[in-house]
Amino acid sequence: MSDINTIVTKKEYNKSLYKLLKNQLIRLHKLISIESKGNAIKPEAYAINNNFVPKVKISIQQKINYEKILSYSRNEPRLEMIKRSIERLISAGNFFADGKILCIDAFRKCNLKNWANFSVGTPEANFPSISSYCNCDCDFCYEKGTRETPIFDRLGRKNLSLKEVKTRFRYYSRKTQNGLIPASYLGLEPFMNPHCLEILERIHSAYPDDSIKITTNGGFLTEDVVIRLSKLKPILVMVSINAGSIDMRQRVMHEKPKEYAQIAMDSFALLKKYKIASEGSYVPWHTKPLSDMIEAVHFMDEYDVIRARICMPSYTKYHGYGDPFDTNEYWQEIISTVKHLRNEVNIPIDIVPNSCEFDTSMPIVHGAVKNSPAHRAGIRFGDLILAIDRENVYTLADMHGRLAQRALNGSYKKTTFTVERDQKIFDVDIPHPEDINNEEYPFCSVGKPGGSRWANSLGIHYTGGFSLTNIVRFLDACKEYMGKKILLLTSELMEPHFKGSLAMVNDASEVIGSVEIYLTNPVHRFWGGNVKIGDLWTIPDLVEHTRDWIDSTDIIPDVVFVSGTFLSVGKKDLLGNCYLEFERNTGIELRLIPCVAIIE
Repeated sequence: MSDINTIVTKKEYNKSLYKLLKNQLIRLHKLISIESKGNAIKPEAYAINNNFVPKVKISIQQKINYEKILSYSRNEPRLEMIKRSIERLISAGNFFADGKILCIDAFRKCNLKNWANFSVGTPEANFPSISSYCNCDCDFCYEKGTRETPIFDRLGRKNLSLKEVKTRFRYYSRKTQNGLIPASYLGLEPFMNPHCLEILERIHSAYPDDSIKITTNGGFLTEDVVIRLSKLKPILVMVSINAGSIDMRQRVMHEKPKEYAQIAMDSFALLKKYKIASEGSYVPWHTKPLSDMIEAVHFMDEYDVIRARICMPSYTKYHGYGDPFDTNEYWQEIISTVKHLRNEVNIPIDIVPNSCEFDTSMPIVHGAVKNSPAHRAGIRFGDLILAIDRENVYTLADMHGRLAQRALNGSYKKTTFTVERDQKIFDVDIPHPEDINNEEYPFCSVGKPGGSRWANSLGIHYTGGFSLTNIVRFLDACKEYMGKKILLLTSELMEPHFKGSLAMVNDASEVIGSVEIYLTNPVHRFWGGNVKIGDLWTIPDLVEHTRDWIDSTDIIPDVVFVSGTFLSVGKKDLLGNCYLEFERNTGIELRLIPCVAIIE
């Protein structure tokens, strides 16, 4: 772009507008380049129109792979502001070059080092999803019926390119864990991206000690692919098998081509052959008999997966099924079946979300990895861990922290767990392996201590659990509203965890006694269906539920508390609504409580 000071044509009749537009141009020039039909534009002048024209929307040229603003603006709201600034400039005037009006239809970030200050965490998290496409059309897919909703239309889809991978590597700092803004694309079948393996290989080459996790439907896992994956250890492959037989898989997943169903079923044997850590995932959709789930778990047990995940079937109002089953009745039937199934197999079985089965965050063991030190020592599902080396533990999150610290130390030869089982308390000594690589499969595949939670825990399997840190932050926020009315929004599944954890914190009753606290579970009006987890709320959901609660109780809260986990880093919901919309619509302050998300 030419000298920015010459861009604006001075108009004596409107100096204030000239100054405003000029300052906007100067600021934008430092951050972005404006483009037309895929080409960077270098305007020579900008002229203000005598009459303002209607607002012009910046369209995205899909043929040159421009991405939709919403995919990034949920995490970086400034991009939406930049877009609106350009639209205002277009509405107020025109850009010129060679005496011709320039048509602006897109923009891109420039000077990327100025944008590389986003906290992304691990190197793997530095990259958006490898692919947001899939070769299946599963009856139980969360996308079913929602692909035409505003969310999916605005987010867009894409395959991660090698060029973007290279750029993200260049601007990622391992020391600060900062990088470029991640996009909010859906993560679907990674192998739909023809460069999937090359992307994983580049990540592994740059950070060989970091664990890679990839989720796939398994249809692409031929022996050649598995051999290449075996060179990326430590790696964990989650296979969404979703059936106990090829015929059932083809019937419910509608896989293309059909031969991929056989490849997926064969993949577990290949993963075991090349000693790759694997997990299996199954959704017990109501059109499948639970006997198929039992068959699938036995199949996974035969090939020694790290764990089997049973994902509770969920649907939304967009699925078009109506109410296909009674959620509480069917979920309880699934839970009961899984309880019996645990006595028949040697692999851990998780129900997701785990809070469907457990209404407590106490350190209860969810299983032991087959052939691990914990498995050989006799640790099993349902054991309550009371202490680690005589130090009491109170929650799953507490146990996780204690074990992670010990694993990183490396000097321990054994760990003593105090266990309660069937109302009896006893100690279990678990020796630390000198070399995990010399252990039996599948434990040998989980990676060295410090790189895997299964290695850290000596093979004791558990989910993340509700952290007491969440309660401490909640109580700290309450202290700012002494004598006030607080309405706490929580989900049906999290309410028991909140109440149980609150009872564990010293002096909690004193803080609670100084405020008026009311608790309620908002309904997912946007999604509808049987959605229960709070992470899918939208701001309109919370607005409507709060209004209904006020109407039914005649109580007007001074502040509304809610966990911030349903919002993006940019504090926006799935629809792109900023949390401040709640305050604008209700006139009530919304206080976000920073919570540690539960890892299933």
